[in-house]
Amino acid sequence: MSFGVPVELIFSRLKYYVPRRFLASVGGYSLDGTEGVTADGVRYKPLEFAADNPIDRYITRSGKVYQDGCITGFNCRHILSDYVPGAKPQAIPKRVIERQRAIEEKQREYERRIRDYKKAAVSTTNKDEAKRLHKKAKDLHEEYRRYSVKNKVAWYPDRVRIFDNED
Repeated sequence: MSFGVPVELIFSRLKYYVPRRFLASVGGYSLDGTEGVTADGVRYKPLEFAADNPIDRYITRSGKVYQDGCITGFNCRHILSDYVPGAKPQAIPKRVIERQRAIEEKQREYERRIRDYKKAAVSTTNKDEAKRLHKKAKDLHEEYRRYSVKNKVAWYPDRVRIFDNED
């Protein structure tokens, strides 16, 4: 927090485990569009580079555009804070990284299974089988939500949708 002091630089750090492609997103960002190196050696670039870079745009087959920026994209694990000269981010303990990775892998497994049940439910011609598969998907979705809440991580209803108009 800046506490009334004008802030020109912010620092991006990770909450926990991060995929390799986002490692470059850790560091300094300017709020005024400048780039350079601070007196204590921290390189910084414009925040727009990480938040609104055209190279990070993802376009679906249906033409929907998502901005998957380094610090604003899918699965973002960054915390933005004011830059304090000389301050370095704390290292994340290996056990925290491993625990978080295991939780996220379990979440992705839940999401895949839920989508598979939903796809099977809409593709079968047997109404009883469709009801059974839909109920299985619904029950698994609730289990996924409870697992996420229990582990104090976000859960994402959008990730288990197979149609755009699904609730």
